[in-house]
Amino acid sequence: MPYNLMGKKISSIELSMLLISQHEYMFELYDIFGDELLMKFISIFSGQIIRVPSIEEVRETIEHLNIWLKYSEYKSKKMLSNLSNDTGYTKVELRSIYSEIDKKMKKLGVGIDGEV
Repeated sequence: MPYNLMGKKISSIELSMLLISQHEYMFELYDIFGDELLMKFISIFSGQIIRVPSIEEVRETIEHLNIWLKYSEYKSKKMLSNLSNDTGYTKVELRSIYSEIDKKMKKLGVGIDGEV
């Protein structure tokens, strides 16, 4: 049944999110997902605490993943120097980034073109 909120028709799910969301982000999730996907999201994650990474953390991880990929493909000293110049990371930092991402990729069972 649609409800009327300040001249806007809203669904019972949307109204429910408004009632729940006084101190939470459920209404914002409704704006993103809509009725059907929000109900699916709730059925999967009901009662769970979800940590959402910062946009900076996501960007840094993407950058590190790209470094891992380049390092994996061209493990030569010249490439490492070029990668260092391109990224601003030292060779030691690049090796550390590669090692950290490589461990996580192996743990996930992910490799380049199906290799692990």
